[in-house]
Amino acid sequence: EGAALARARKRAGIVGPLRMERRYAAFLRMEDKADWAYAELRALLEYSVANGVDPFEIPGSGYGAVGLCQFMPSNLPRYAVDGDGDGIIDLFAPADAVASLSNYLARHGWKKDMSIPEQIKVLRRYNNLAVYANTILALAEKIREIPGRPTVNRPLPQPPTMISEN
Repeated sequence: EGAALARARKRAGIVGPLRMERRYAAFLRMEDKADWAYAELRALLEYSVANGVDPFEIPGSGYGAVGLCQFMPSNLPRYAVDGDGDGIIDLFAPADAVASLSNYLARHGWKKDMSIPEQIKVLRRYNNLAVYANTILALAEKIREIPGRPTVNRPLPQPPTMISEN
């Protein structure tokens, strides 16, 4: 037990309630984690049924994020879209991953010609690390500077479900 509990026991003999409070708080945290994990598993299974994918064949991160854009399963119904029009949302297919991430960013406020601070704010909704947002923007700038890089004469996939949250 910690030094604070040892001092409390020595001074007043009060330890039982503190131990129980600590154990109850730990139990509540475990219960929250279990509820979260169950909700993510359920979302993954719903996604796999809707798209005809074997859930055991879907690679994921240690926390359960899936696809090139690493969406948590509970985000799939809100943001994942069929970018290549084949009727299946496969976040390992670049067209679907790009369209889905574009949808996510648009629904979190991304707009053409935003200022750098506004771009960082939206990117941090996707990944809260400032270093991540700064790296993405720096890479985008480097890609724009590549001489002779092919220009895209069409907009990125904009599925009909891609709307902006206001």
